[in-house]
Amino acid sequence: MKRDRLLAAFAFLAAVAVSPVWAQQRPAASAPAAAPQTAVAVPESKIALIYSDAFLDPKAGIGKFNNLLTTLNREFQPRQTELQQL
Repeated sequence: MKRDRLLAAFAFLAAVAVSPVWAQQRPAASAPAAAPQTAVAVPESKIALIYSDAFLDPKAGIGKFNNLLTTLNREFQPRQTELQQL
């Protein structure tokens, strides 16, 4: 059963790897001369940047996230020190 899954996964990956080769379009042999481009109004775009390090600030960050992070750090502190000692 595991061998069948491995074979299916390999076949899928091979198909995905080969598909971009077939998806590329070939340029036409005798393309007509390009028409002159006209000016087109481009709508304004907005880009948002999220500075995720601000979440970690204990005073100005997200309180619930900070509480959860503190709880998880406290819970895994013994394992962390054990790994550091190894």
